[in-house]
Order: sequence, then structure tokens, then C-alpha cells
Amino acid sequence: MPVPPPAFRLSYTFPVERLKRGHSFGNALIYVTLDGVSDVSHEPHSARLGLRDAFDQRYYLLGWKVSLHSADGADATPVDTTFLPSSQVTNLRLGRTRVAKKFLLPYENNLLRSAHFIFDADAALKNCALQSRAVFPAGTKLSQADQNGHAYLSIQHDNGTVAVIWGSGSLRGFTIHPMADGCIECAADFAWDSGKAAALSFAYSHRGLHVPLANVQETYMPDAGS
Repeated sequence: MPVPPPAFRLSYTFPVERLKRGHSFGNALIYVTLDGVSDVSHEPHSARLGLRDAFDQRYYLLGWKVSLHSADGADATPVDTTFLPSSQVTNLRLGRTRVAKKFLLPYENNLLRSAHFIFDADAALKNCALQSRAVFPAGTKLSQADQNGHAYLSIQHDNGTVAVIWGSGSLRGFTIHPMADGCIECAADFAWDSGKAAALSFAYSHRGLHVPLANVQETYMPDAGS
């Protein structure tokens, strides 16, 4: 099938200063809404509150922002955002390097209850970090866990549902901040030691920790599909 000319492709791009909100995405099991810089929205008293489960209508993630920082602490700056049928991409600037930050939900893989940030730089980065700032419902317990030397964030909800935030680089550390409404904000740093690509994933399951762990490990295998 021939590739359609650019004018007929299903995408559009805007400077971030012109955007307040982003796309909404969903599969058979979850639904999520984004803001203008491709983070998961947290707008209390609205439907734009995070990652919602279709089975029990609970929010297992009440907002999720992921930012990029250089070794000397400089923050990557969002420039523009591109809207696509299956993903949303915000282009960042970190010094002279351009980095694409893509958010996507899976549609056909083993665990539909997951969400992913994928970062692609136009030049190799070194000793950088991805900072995850996620908001969870009251009663959620968080801890650092280890799988074959790879550190990640382990999450347990008050109804027994388990989750992970897993990075292409190991978890360096995290802090927890109780919020006025009873929710819990967790700030966590994940290593981007070197290279042109990095990623961060949230996955959860009602059927035990082995399910999201197996999913993210398979997703991050070198020959895994995008």
C-alpha cells in the first residue's frame, strides 16, 4: 500500500504553550487522558483524573508526570506536541539535544493494563535521569524492589491490586508525599546511564505481582517490538 502524502496523515502538531489538554486513549481494559506535554492528567472532580480501569471503574493511577534531567540537574524543556491516532509525542530540548517523549497504551500485547513513556534522543545522552511523579489513591503502599539486580518501584493498592513502575534503567530512589486530599504522591528517579533511548512503564494486575513483572520484562527485552 502506498504511503499517503503528508497532508493526509492523521497527525497534527502544536507548540506546548498553545495547549492545555491532550488526547484521550483507551483499550478494552483501561482509559486515560493526557495533558499538553504528554503526561497523565490529574484534574480532581473531573473524568480527567488518571488511569481508569474498565472492570471496576477505579483509578489505579491518579496522575503521572515524567521529566528528563541532565547529569548537572538541568531540566529538559517541552517545545511542541504531536497528536497521533495511537500515541502522543512531546518534543523536548535538553541543551543541544532534541528528545522525543512518547506516551502510549498497548492495544494487543499480553497486559493491556499498562502505560508507557518512551524517550528517543537525536544524540546519545549520559548520566541523565527520568523523574517519575505519580499520584496514587489513599492507602497505596510503595516500596523499592529488586529483580535480578534491577531496582524498580513496587506498588500495592488497598484492594490487593499490585503494580510496578519499571524503567529501562534502575530505580535510584524515591520519596513519598501525603497530599491534603489523602492521596499519595511518589517522586522516583530512574537512571538513563547512556544511549539514545530510555523508557518507563506502569503496569498493574488484579492477579498477582508476577503478571505486571512478566509483562514489563518481556516489553524491555532487546528484541521486543515497539
